[in-house]
Amino acid sequence: QSLKEAGISVWLVTNKERGLTEAFLRERGIDALFNGLVAAGDCTHPKPAPDMLIKAITSAGAEASEAVMVGDSRNDALAARAAGIRAMLVESGYNEGVPLKEWARTAGFNEVFPSVKEVCEELLAQQGSRKCGN
Repeated sequence: QSLKEAGISVWLVTNKERGLTEAFLRERGIDALFNGLVAAGDCTHPKPAPDMLIKAITSAGAEASEAVMVGDSRNDALAARAAGIRAMLVESGYNEGVPLKEWARTAGFNEVFPSVKEVCEELLAQQGSRKCGN
C-alpha cells in the first residue's frame, strides 16, 4: 500500500494459474494492493524467461530502466536479469534447497533482503518517501 501511495505501480508476476492467484488475493483481501497481474497462460514462456516481466512493464506503461523485480526465487532473479531489470530478492523464499542469499551471491545478485518490508523501505528511501507499513 505504501508503494502505491508513493505513486509506484505494483504488479504481481507469477507462474501460478490466474484463477487460483486471483482467488488467493481476494480471499486474503490483498488484491487491491496490485495495479495488475501477469499469471500463467498470459505469456508463452514463464519465468525464468523475461516474457512475463516485459508484459507487466509494458502493461504498466513503464520502461525496463524504471522497473524492479522483487522476487523470492532464482526464477525471479533470472527473469529479471533476462529482462534487463533490477532484481531485489527476499531471502525468505524458496530456492530448491539452497538458501536464496547463498545462491544469489554466487550468481551475482547483490540485493538480498530479509523481507518484503525491507525491500519496500529501500525503494521508498530511494524516492525520499516515508516508511512502509507492516
